[in-house]
Amino acid sequence: MLLRMYFTAAADLDLLRGPQALGLPYAADWEFGVTLDQLTADLLGRDVSEFGDHVKVACDKQFAVWRAPAATVAGLAAITDERLAEYCEEELLSQEEIAGTRDLRDVAAAAVATGKNLYRWSFA
Repeated sequence: MLLRMYFTAAADLDLLRGPQALGLPYAADWEFGVTLDQLTADLLGRDVSEFGDHVKVACDKQFAVWRAPAATVAGLAAITDERLAEYCEEELLSQEEIAGTRDLRDVAAAAVATGKNLYRWSFA
């Protein structure tokens, strides 16, 4: 079973339609192998336990939608291009993984800049 994940910054939205249908900017198919919290912790040199819990806001047989903790979103949004490049080199990420990680950071930054939440759609 392929798990597809999409992240987007949003306030009030129709959670059943997903970010593509809503015309929202998103980071797609992020399957890096670590959780959003672990990625943020690794980039910041912090412990993953500092971030809080993700909240399930919608679910059916084919997908679930989770709201990311504000501390995770703010931490990821604060990552500089230099730190991101350093991390990607350390982890030997592919160009696709680098682009996906950058997109995810940019969506987190958009959420912080606009006072919105970061949501994750997981489609099975």
